[in-house]
Amino acid sequence: MKKLGLIAIIAATFSLPVISSAQNTEYYLGKPNAPVTIIEYGSLTCSHCAHFATQEFPKLKANYIDTGKVKYIFRPLPTPPENLSAGMQVIADCEGGVKRYQLIDAFFKNQALIFHSAQSPGGALAYLTTVANQTTGITSDKIKACLADPSKITAIQNSENGAVKLGINSTPTILIDGKVVKLAPTQELDYNAIKPGIDNALLAKAKKRK
Repeated sequence: MKKLGLIAIIAATFSLPVISSAQNTEYYLGKPNAPVTIIEYGSLTCSHCAHFATQEFPKLKANYIDTGKVKYIFRPLPTPPENLSAGMQVIADCEGGVKRYQLIDAFFKNQALIFHSAQSPGGALAYLTTVANQTTGITSDKIKACLADPSKITAIQNSENGAVKLGINSTPTILIDGKVVKLAPTQELDYNAIKPGIDNALLAKAKKRK
């Protein structure tokens, strides 16, 4: 979908004007100089992503991110309904930093209720605003301003373009130091699927330092 088309759809979905602003910055969890970098391409409307975020990611965070071994970056690759997925991502990106990831986590945990709220006019924005405000304190005015900001959509589309260049077309997809974690056709992405790759990457970095 072209940039202006997605901007217009999101603006129409949430009944907002379009304004202009500066470009977004990419945020991460963990130490900036962590030896291994993990990138997840995911979507806030993807049920498999929600499963990974709520059931598997806490183990990754506790064992590798919080211990300084891994820097983690979530990059959006919107899935249907793309307007809702991108709109949710814009709200999370609006906060930035750790709060961005707190909102991503909250949206995944409330995914089913968000889908339900989207069935009524204005319901999605109202519910997302409530969840976001309760999670980070972000105001309704700030959310509306971000949803109307084309630079937020540009950041999402830059992420999409990056995924396309890497041949990534499904979510969630994990990269460990730039290498895609390959899964069997019926395999679910979980902690055990990525742990060996992380350990191998850490071992390789340790050998280089010797």
